[in-house]
Amino acid sequence: MKTQQVKPVSTSDSFDKDFLFSLKNESVCVQEEEQIKELQKQLEYLLARYSNLNININNVRVKDGLINPTEYLKSLTKIIANKSSDTKLGKLLETFASDVEELEKYLLIEGKLFRYGLKRYSLMVDGVPLGFIADSVKAHPKFRFGTIDYPTPLSDQQIQDYELTSLFLDKATIKWCVPEQKKALEIGINLPTTEITYRRAITLVHQMKAATSKLPSPLQKHWQTMIKRVVSAFGAGFERLI
Repeated sequence: MKTQQVKPVSTSDSFDKDFLFSLKNESVCVQEEEQIKELQKQLEYLLARYSNLNININNVRVKDGLINPTEYLKSLTKIIANKSSDTKLGKLLETFASDVEELEKYLLIEGKLFRYGLKRYSLMVDGVPLGFIADSVKAHPKFRFGTIDYPTPLSDQQIQDYELTSLFLDKATIKWCVPEQKKALEIGINLPTTEITYRRAITLVHQMKAATSKLPSPLQKHWQTMIKRVVSAFGAGFERLI
């Protein structure tokens, strides 16, 4: 009977595996460091925004509950600043980023921050109206020159003159046909026929999504287009508020 010989792993094979593993780990570390840098910028920006508000906001809902925005942002800033170079945040980083996004959304929804898309002019002399928030320009897939924030809303004339796009319109009117209104009433949804605020629109979209299962399958696809009609009426960035 022949004895099968097992080929030993060569030093070269072992080195290659260790080298590839090292490269993978290094890539993960670099990616996390970039995410941390971006998070630090957001923390600094939002902390300044919340600190400048005339009212004290105690509770904002995030994924895991209610938090005090200012205290949370201060604590998170310290955590990031004190992180040692060999500490990996991993999934915690995703949680932190999610909470920070909710705090930003709160300012936009409550009208404490106003964001506009720069579709033609960049941030330059006479490129945008004066009064914008310093360091508020952000990249955006739908706008060549990103977005910019203001502490108060711009006038319709300013938006038109500088060819800006409001990411979150304050008010809008959505048109419905009579059969759509009747079908909505049958499942307990009263579709507004007059101008509504974006806060009301957020509630409406949530109600419509929750009621989708009450409709027969053939009508659900059209119902989704009706939901999209509400979303599109309130600007390019409204969907991320929902």
